[in-house]
Amino acid sequence: MKSRKQGLGYGLAGWLEQGTGWQEVERGLPFPRPAYASIDRGLAGYQMFRFLLPIALLFLPAPLVPMSLAADSEALSSEPSSNQVSTHRLAIELLRYGNDIMLINPVTVESIELAKYFFQEAARLHPRDPQVTVRLMEMAILAEDQKLIESATKAALTASPENQVVQLRRLLQAVDRYQYAEERVSAYELLLSDANQKMLGDPMSSRIALKLAMLYRRMGDLDQFSNWLGRSIIMDPSYSEAVAMGAGYFQTKVNDRLASVELLVSLLLADPTDSTTPAVLAHLLMEEGAYTAARRMYHLAINDVIASGIGAQGDLLADLAIAEWACGDREAALGVIQSRQQDANEIYRALSRRDSPDLSPIDLARMEAPLTPTLATVRAVIENEAGGDVAADALSSLIETYQSGMSILASQKGTEKEQAWSLIELSWLVLWLDGDVEDVAKWLDQAQKLADIDAEAIKRFDGWISFRRGFDEDAALILEPLSEEDSAARLGMALIREHQGRKQDAARLLLSLTRSEAGSILGIWSRDRLTNLLGAEVPMTDSAVELTKVIDSIPSAIDRYPQDPRLAISIDVEPRESTIGPYDPVIIEIELMNHSSMPLAISGEGPIRELMLLEPIVQVPHQSPMSLAPIVIDLGGRLRLEGYERITIPFDLRTTWVGTLLNQFPVDGASILTTGILNFQVSNNTSRKLAVFAPGLLGSEVTGKTLHVEGVRVTEEWVAAAIGSAQRGVVDSQLLADLSILTHMVRNSSLIAEKEIDQELIGQVIPTIAELFPGLDEVQKAWFMSVASSGELMNPIKSIVMQGNQSLPKMIVLLRLLENRDPSEILANPMLTSSLRSGNDRIKQLAEWVEQRAQFSVESEIQQQSRDQKKGVAPAKSPSGD
Repeated sequence: MKSRKQGLGYGLAGWLEQGTGWQEVERGLPFPRPAYASIDRGLAGYQMFRFLLPIALLFLPAPLVPMSLAADSEALSSEPSSNQVSTHRLAIELLRYGNDIMLINPVTVESIELAKYFFQEAARLHPRDPQVTVRLMEMAILAEDQKLIESATKAALTASPENQVVQLRRLLQAVDRYQYAEERVSAYELLLSDANQKMLGDPMSSRIALKLAMLYRRMGDLDQFSNWLGRSIIMDPSYSEAVAMGAGYFQTKVNDRLASVELLVSLLLADPTDSTTPAVLAHLLMEEGAYTAARRMYHLAINDVIASGIGAQGDLLADLAIAEWACGDREAALGVIQSRQQDANEIYRALSRRDSPDLSPIDLARMEAPLTPTLATVRAVIENEAGGDVAADALSSLIETYQSGMSILASQKGTEKEQAWSLIELSWLVLWLDGDVEDVAKWLDQAQKLADIDAEAIKRFDGWISFRRGFDEDAALILEPLSEEDSAARLGMALIREHQGRKQDAARLLLSLTRSEAGSILGIWSRDRLTNLLGAEVPMTDSAVELTKVIDSIPSAIDRYPQDPRLAISIDVEPRESTIGPYDPVIIEIELMNHSSMPLAISGEGPIRELMLLEPIVQVPHQSPMSLAPIVIDLGGRLRLEGYERITIPFDLRTTWVGTLLNQFPVDGASILTTGILNFQVSNNTSRKLAVFAPGLLGSEVTGKTLHVEGVRVTEEWVAAAIGSAQRGVVDSQLLADLSILTHMVRNSSLIAEKEIDQELIGQVIPTIAELFPGLDEVQKAWFMSVASSGELMNPIKSIVMQGNQSLPKMIVLLRLLENRDPSEILANPMLTSSLRSGNDRIKQLAEWVEQRAQFSVESEIQQQSRDQKKGVAPAKSPSGD
């Protein structure tokens, strides 16, 4: 086969081409180009069957934004720079409000609609911000608003034309407009024409091909499903979802171990984070006698599960021990089992110490946890080869393990069959390993009383018992007729012929077992017995040699990925600027680097998971460090990361709870330290059952440098200058920021006293803002109300807002009512009660939602007080906020 000669990089692709007779497909891996440059052929006029498809897929050379967004964008570009700053700042605040609404439980239809509104307003104000437009698109999808999905997708493409994920979504949206499967097939196939595929690039074409394959499968056309699935893999062998599906599907269609191994190796290369692939590969390799290759895969499988935080299970460790033994390393095999025994002992002794604190250290040291039956069996079989006391001790331990398990089964009802099967297993092992025949006879009698046993199984046991009692000819008469189909009977015959001195017959039978049972302990034991009999090593089969070559061609770096994922992928999380102003964007730049030569897909399936975790810690002077909920961000945008490529993804922390905290302390400033976790996983294996986040396979955790958010050096001169600027009526973004900071300062009596600021000057702050406020435009008012203090001192400004006719500032005032921690005060607030009667449907909807949230808090508080009273706990007073 072509793929077997080529080695591994694209072994699956080569096998598929050879196996299905496809024409050669040139597989360059160019850096993906934007799909929306120009495409010579549209879909309009494409004839299918007896009618003409009346639409065309739009590749959008210049993706369109809704007219309202485009108009606002043009207006912004001609406005003064300070207004653009205020507009962008407001868009970020609105994005954060929308995110906050979706975090408040319970999430309702009203929550989704309100969040969608805030996202739409943010996109209207700043349509060139990818973070805003992509979030709007996500919300449109959640709301199942088809019209908004299309316009938001266009807006996202305008903001980020190179975003491959959005490009792909746009193309799939266009295809989904067709109602009939045949029409969609034609649309997909036109997209995948040679000219269009070259324009789209391999990564995007591969994903479209998989969509087409799945469509054919739903139509019942498995030939075309197989065709397009294979072509999807050929286009992009790093597309792990397609490769995984292909590995599963094509294995069922071929009876070729080499082809199966090549399929699985392609999957391993496409997604090194799939911890099941190495174990499946190892199992296939063991069955073919490729023991060295299997041992490598078992080591990789165990390292994968350890890196995933799961821990290797007994059966997987038993498989590794068998592979080590098969490779001739008896000490390594027993070391694997002993290591497991020590881990089990530690747990067993810790539990015993907890349950019986009076146990002495000597008593604890003598306690030994039982091994699993599988591990105990492997140890007994391996030690049997050495003979002597160690073999007897291992067999005794095996019997104790089984008897302990059977005593547990006997205490449970309806386990008669399980008990019988355990007795049969133990009887066979003891006979094989030359144990006490009388014990075996007793166990078999017990098994027959518990359940019916197959007649041939009884014959096999009779033959082995006769052999162990020294009646070779009687045993041969029983076992020989069974040996053709039964491996245990064949082994018995081999030992009988060896005992009789008929070494050639014994060798022939042992070789047969070595080949047919290559992956089992019986087959490996037979191989070693044959080696001792012949005085020479048993050579590998041609198939095992070929499979070993395939595994040897896997880059050795993959074996080290679980312990050192930075060999494949690394991240860096650093602030764009080390110092920023009180209301500047808090941009964190996430650099993602592929250190391997192979492309790595970015998707929910991996190997680079599209979701990443950020854990910021905000330190405000004279406050405890604050780290609220971790932030999950989407790295999507690229479909894959090319070999040795690095990309940078910016993210504004001000759109999260970090922005809320910074808005509360603009005078003091803050320091922000951000930790990022790539390929994160969640567990709650703690004493308090709290969620813990840690890197999983190919995951990394890094902490960037500290970002400093400047506070304000408050002096009487600064206060006077800000008031003077406001009185002159020349408004810019800096003045708005200064006035917002003043509203926070006037509430801080200790700061005012410390700086010895004239009280008369302080008394001018709110009146000055109230006089200036009506002359501000809607954007300025809305942004100011989103960041200014929310205390009672602001009531004059709030009254101006609520009496006006501009919706956005009113909605921000209403939403910020939830900052009050006393829900009864929220419900009694006149601004809320008047808004409930508003003629503006949007404001009324928000007011009703705020009322529902406050009522929900009241009900939760009452329920908590009731629970506390039942427990005899004094109810805590509800803190009132301002």
